[in-house]
Amino acid sequence: CGTGSPVCSDGTADAPAGTSCGASQVCNGSGGCVACTAGSTCTTNPSPCRQGVTSCATGTQTCADGPMNDLPGTACGSNLVCDGAGACVSCSMGASCTMNPSPCREGTIGCATGGPVCNDAAAARPNGTSCGTNQVCSGGACVACTAGLSCNPGGNACALGSTTCGTGTSVCTFSANIAAGTSCGANLVCDGMGGCVACVAGQACSPGGNLCRTGTIACGGGAPVCTASGNVAAGTSCGSNQVCDGNGACVACAAGMACSTGNPCVDAAIVCTSGAPVCTVTGNRPNNEQCGAPQYGMFGACSYASPCTNSGSRTRPMTTYACQSGVCQASAGTDTDTAGCARNTNFFECALPTSCSGCFCNTDCVRVQYCTSYWCEAEVCVAHPLTEESCLGSCHGCVPQ
Repeated sequence: CGTGSPVCSDGTADAPAGTSCGASQVCNGSGGCVACTAGSTCTTNPSPCRQGVTSCATGTQTCADGPMNDLPGTACGSNLVCDGAGACVSCSMGASCTMNPSPCREGTIGCATGGPVCNDAAAARPNGTSCGTNQVCSGGACVACTAGLSCNPGGNACALGSTTCGTGTSVCTFSANIAAGTSCGANLVCDGMGGCVACVAGQACSPGGNLCRTGTIACGGGAPVCTASGNVAAGTSCGSNQVCDGNGACVACAAGMACSTGNPCVDAAIVCTSGAPVCTVTGNRPNNEQCGAPQYGMFGACSYASPCTNSGSRTRPMTTYACQSGVCQASAGTDTDTAGCARNTNFFECALPTSCSGCFCNTDCVRVQYCTSYWCEAEVCVAHPLTEESCLGSCHGCVPQ
């Protein structure tokens, strides 16, 4: 107060460092007032994961940790990032990992959240990689696939296989052929070599192509086999004009063909119902139909109406045969013939000589006599007087003249 009024004078002690001493000025603690702008952004603060702000509290401008944290994932060193809470934590960006969400994608470490996180990478894991129970990777997706299941390769019901998942999808891998005779569909069986062939078990068949043997198809061997079971009934047709004989043989038999029983008075035809040709009567021939050649005896002498008749007749016994109610019966009769009695009577003697003279020796020394002789002319007996006729006896001592 030496001036008569109160005056503030410097004391002996310095104002504390950081005390404001003007706009953007602070005391440096040594009595000096220095420039210092507090609250400006800076980057040299101690913590790499807090935002730096300028501070004048020490009496000089310094970069101190501010109240704000750096964003999560901000790099804070080699393989280090800020965690968003101000801490600098370890995080190897891009390193491989296995805990990523998709089991069929490669995993890679990401640090954007402020700590190591295993994320899905673009690359897919190899097809066939297991991604769960009965699941494998396929093109980056996890799909169902159960290895070791029984299956039929290519849908072939006659081949055995088991499923594999190495390609990322279920594949039926061949292991063996199914046993011959195993059914592979309606009227189909396996042939033991992987083929499915037609075979109708129990179907009727003819063993060896023999139509007179019965059989059934067996498929146990993987192919149709006709197994004999018996003989076809006798009389069954086995071809044109052929029938089964009941003992498994096919024999010739022309059913309906005309035949002969040995009886000419019946009609007969072949019947094959017994398995062999049997000539069977089918009806009778008409009554009075000839059933055999007539039988003849010897002819008797020819008979003529007169000694000069040229035509005559002769007879002989005859037996004829004719059908009566299916029986060939014999009938006795006479056969008359005229052809065998034809003659030429011209100059035949037709009566004994009459009006004969006494016998004498003629100039030829032949004993004769003159009579009226009779011989035929044009079938008429004509008298011829003075006809020389021979006489019995001889002309002893006669000399022909």
